[in-house]
Amino acid sequence: MKIKLLFLSLLLIHNFGFSTEKAENPNVVMIVLDDMNGYGTLNSYPVLKTPYLDRFRDQSLNFVTAACNTPVCGPSRASFFSGLAPHTTGAYYNRCTPFIRSKMLQQVETIPEWFKRNGYTTWGGGKIFHGPLQEGREAAMFDNEKVKHGGFGPFPEEQYWINGSKFAGIQPWTGPDTDFPDVTNANDAIEFLKQDHDKPFFMVYGLWRPHSPYTAPKRFFDQYEVEDMPIPEGMKSNDLDDITDMGEALLSHLPSHRQMGVPFETAVKTYLRAYCANTTFADWNVGRVIEALDASPYADNTLVIVFSDNGFHTGEKDHWGKATLWESADHVPLMIRSPEGHVATCKQTVTLLDLYPTLADYCKIAPPEHTLDGDSFAAIIKDPKAAWDRPGFTSYGPRYSSVRDERWRYLHYPDGSEELYDLDADPWEFQNLAVFAKYASVKQRLSSHIPKSWATSLGGGFEVSQGPKPVQLSSERPSSNMSSESNYLYVCFKPPGREGVWFAHSEDGYNWKALNSGNAWILPREGGETMRDPFIARGPDGVFHMVYTTGNYKIGHISSPDLVNWEDRNHIPLFEETPGVLNCWAPEIYYDSKREEWLIIWSSTIEGRFSETEGQVKNDKNHRIYGAWTKDFVAAREPFLFFDPGYPVIDASLYPDPQNDRVFMIFKDERDFPTRKLLKAAVGPTLTGPWTEISEPFTRSWAEGPSILPVDDAFLVYYDQYNRPQHMQVAQTKDFKTFKDVTDQTSFPEVSKHGGFISITAEEASRLLSYQKGSQN
Repeated sequence: MKIKLLFLSLLLIHNFGFSTEKAENPNVVMIVLDDMNGYGTLNSYPVLKTPYLDRFRDQSLNFVTAACNTPVCGPSRASFFSGLAPHTTGAYYNRCTPFIRSKMLQQVETIPEWFKRNGYTTWGGGKIFHGPLQEGREAAMFDNEKVKHGGFGPFPEEQYWINGSKFAGIQPWTGPDTDFPDVTNANDAIEFLKQDHDKPFFMVYGLWRPHSPYTAPKRFFDQYEVEDMPIPEGMKSNDLDDITDMGEALLSHLPSHRQMGVPFETAVKTYLRAYCANTTFADWNVGRVIEALDASPYADNTLVIVFSDNGFHTGEKDHWGKATLWESADHVPLMIRSPEGHVATCKQTVTLLDLYPTLADYCKIAPPEHTLDGDSFAAIIKDPKAAWDRPGFTSYGPRYSSVRDERWRYLHYPDGSEELYDLDADPWEFQNLAVFAKYASVKQRLSSHIPKSWATSLGGGFEVSQGPKPVQLSSERPSSNMSSESNYLYVCFKPPGREGVWFAHSEDGYNWKALNSGNAWILPREGGETMRDPFIARGPDGVFHMVYTTGNYKIGHISSPDLVNWEDRNHIPLFEETPGVLNCWAPEIYYDSKREEWLIIWSSTIEGRFSETEGQVKNDKNHRIYGAWTKDFVAAREPFLFFDPGYPVIDASLYPDPQNDRVFMIFKDERDFPTRKLLKAAVGPTLTGPWTEISEPFTRSWAEGPSILPVDDAFLVYYDQYNRPQHMQVAQTKDFKTFKDVTDQTSFPEVSKHGGFISITAEEASRLLSYQKGSQN
């Protein structure tokens, strides 16, 4: 009898890999895929072949509403490995090198570091962080002597590139499998699993596929035929009709597909075949590693987590790629096989941010010292029916928010625009329900989960530049039915701003002459109304609108049909019901032809906000740029935070770059300590940003009041410089990255401070030049 009991005990030790005492700390195998959408785990693209993942799904918990916390590789990995959300760290975009630029991420303990400190053997290979780490940190994470990464290759031969891009290229690969890092890293992972381990282990195997380039071994392409690839159910021709402008700016509009020289449908099917081949190749590599685990002594005491870093559009919303706030990019496959052996379809809306606290809970290890942003769902692993009351949250840049519960997805953009989808009735998000009043309570409930504070971006930028062209700004040159002769009008004021508004005219954009014999063109109201920082724009109906600073929380407005007679003077209330507002400065206006509304931007200080930047300016004037939409300049929609680079800013001025489909912004860094007070540039895809790629300063300190004027093939930036003999300075640029001082090529009237430009016709210029009969009211 004792012999039989001893045999059974040895058998149990062999099957579980550890004694009962050691089973308190299970092994953990984490397999991270790259750009894999839910086609396989959700059975939403029937021709896709993933036999190994299908088998694994049948042994696991399949989280069918799981989400990434940001829909791009590097920031997503920074988030789930650190347990910190993008809005905590500022790691929103690819190319932001989060573990280099963020002191917070340099100091926190990542998952592999935490496991290693707690006595685990750690092994890593393949695509893990997708970005550099500070020197020596990788050695602090992993016990393997050399962490092999590899890369996206092999890339297709140049003849197979599409539109000049090796990443967009498609080539069935006929070289050896070991040309692929996914294969060699899987081989190393298998060898690790064959070793004897006297301690629990944490293993992370990161794949580079199904991410492009589309160069899977040929045998995986051979499993699919182009003509047999169905167009995805979620691909609909008019799907963009009711989405927001800021959402549309995230989309690629399938440029490679439309430029392949074959019918569009054939191009889409060609790419679908390639994506499926890459996915099936990834499936094979995952399967090899899991089979090795199952053949090892560790199979029954190992928690296995298989997931993708983000989702991926394959035509949905006219997009090929990730980096959006809709289901295709935000949903991630997430399957967990546990020693308990539970198998279930789980609808709880967990996110990848929840992995860190879940591992701490499930493995019975004290969590790291830093506060984790996610929540543990270890209770679900032990009981798939366990309750979960928190929706999934995904962001893609400051105040770009997507909230998803089991039924609804709610999107909210920085300009206040919204989308809402009923995923039960509309799984492909075809109908935006946000405009219907009956769903107000749903929006309110989901919006309560949007963060109140957002970390300053670490940099990087959007994944696409092929989105819709920026809306035509009303300050652009006149349309073709007007005279093509160049004439420019500048509106400005004389400090302190109680004498009215002056006009100046130029035929070349460099040499200016004051109109009306140097007298004010528009006088203030009786009583000394303040009229500072005037800005002028032409509406779609030809009416000219001017806005200006009044000195309080309202923006002044006046309009004219002909630039001579000004009427309809009023104040636009903006922050009337917001406590602590001290001012509204330097307004500018731009017309959005799609929304049929005007965008107003300005700068304000609101007491009590941005406490983290207190002490950067005198009297804690925490200026940021705000925005609001209006149809009539009488009432405005609720103001929103337009631009916050993490420090006080003022005096923003916009202009589009028509060749690159971008909008450029010049703004003033308003900090006093250390003294900045200088101008910088930024770029965004739409009128409302988001604003990235912030330039180095191109002026000295004590500069402000920029105005942008396009002249010929360049842009002139006029601005006030207070420590120069000629305070009006001019910089020329073609790309808003490099600036050349051309002040000595310009002449300007003495009465000129902080205004705005507009292009006018020769006829309009002639009328203004001939009108010299006193000031206008």
